[in-house]
Formats: sequence, structure tokens, C-alpha cells
Amino acid sequence: LFSARNMWFDVIGARESGQSEQCAVFLELIRGLLFDAAAALAGETNPNRKWSRAKARRLAGSSHPALAALPEPDCERDVDEAVIAIGDGMFALMCLLHSGREPPELPHPGFGAYYEIEGDTVFHVAASSEKRRITMLAPENDRIDARETR
Repeated sequence: LFSARNMWFDVIGARESGQSEQCAVFLELIRGLLFDAAAALAGETNPNRKWSRAKARRLAGSSHPALAALPEPDCERDVDEAVIAIGDGMFALMCLLHSGREPPELPHPGFGAYYEIEGDTVFHVAASSEKRRITMLAPENDRIDARETR
């Protein structure tokens, strides 16, 4: 997920400079990285890209939450929707990796922004890299509750 997060800024830069085709390429690369993370959470631990198709075949039909969180954007049809879907999928996988739980219900971060987890804190990261802190609370149930703090 670290590589996907780092490539995110390339996506936003390409989109803001009108390079839709390059943005679509970055989104496809990020989606591959997210698939590897989801596959690892589902038990496929070999990270080598040459096994991606075999992993996808083995995991087809799996109901693992990490695979359900994996976005299926159509980068050729609508790059903006693909950017949003990839950002949402990246955060969902971070939540599953961090706590084994689904992401909290938070407002949509906005175009080019995403949520990131550090320790017990969620940050809203804008396309400009500006961070806004959101504290995660430890609930009694299976959902993560969140509230914004300043």
C-alpha cells in the first residue's frame, strides 16, 4: 500500500495537468498494487507480480472483505470516477490491514484527496498534501467510529 499511496500524487498531478491517458496508466498500476495487498490479506502471500493472474484465478469468487474492497474502475470511460474509486479502495484496504475492520463511515474526501491511517489516527490528506487529523475511537462493536478533531 505504501507504493500505491506514493503513486497517488502522480495520479493527481497527471489529472490536474490534463494528462488523462497518463492518469489512467497510474490508476491501473495502483490497482495492481491494491490487488496484491488484498490478495495478501486473503492469504496469497507471494508478492511477485508474475503470479498475479494465478492469484486472481484462485481468489475468484472469494468473499474475503479485502477483495470486496478492491475497486474495479473503468479508467478509459471516466478518469475522475476511477480516481475516486481507487482512493476509496486504498483507504478500505488500509483499514482492513490496520484493524481487520471495514472503514469508518466518513464523508467523501473530495477529488484527489484520500484518508490515511497512522497508529490510531486517520488523516484526511488533500491533493495538496495538507493533512487534517481525525481520531479513531476503539468501539465495542465491529465498526470503527471516527470523529474529527482539530
